[in-house]
Amino acid sequence: MKSLIAKIILIAFVFVSFNNTVLIAKGGKAKMKTLVVYYSATGNTEIVAKEIAKKYNADLVKLEDFKQRSKFVLYVYGSYCALKDKGWDIKPLNVNLKDYSKVFVGSPVWAGRQVPAINTFLTNADFTGKEVIPFVTMGGRNPAKSIPKMSSKISSRGGKITGSFAIQTGGKTPEEISGVVKEKISHFTE
Repeated sequence: MKSLIAKIILIAFVFVSFNNTVLIAKGGKAKMKTLVVYYSATGNTEIVAKEIAKKYNADLVKLEDFKQRSKFVLYVYGSYCALKDKGWDIKPLNVNLKDYSKVFVGSPVWAGRQVPAINTFLTNADFTGKEVIPFVTMGGRNPAKSIPKMSSKISSRGGKITGSFAIQTGGKTPEEISGVVKEKISHFTE
């Protein structure tokens, strides 16, 4: 009985492997695995990240500060670090980027730039051979230098930028933010 089960598992494995090989040989693509990495202090970037993860059936990773900070210190010192393009310590990630072919990277905009936790992630990540889509959320109307700065860091770490977007969240309800996200990501391939 055990050998019959082992044979069935082996045949299933060969069949799945063969189908992916044939699909790729015919110019198709094997199913891409997608990851959404984000930082969120107020919850707005998290709403966006979760909508993306839902659409792409993606894994979701929230970056967390290693050190607890008061809201005042978080925003004042965080904005200073963002302006200076500095990072700060984040908790280790329980994910291996090598397992993914597409990565969305999301940040709030502080002082016109991406947040320090995202700077740390982008400085240490290996995006070689990956499609990467940076996105930002902001209370105001201008993402300033955040998308170009994020894109530059991603490209320098081997990633291929295949799109980007910014979402103005100030004064919007979570439902309104979700609706805007659906519009913004509707043109990205799955």
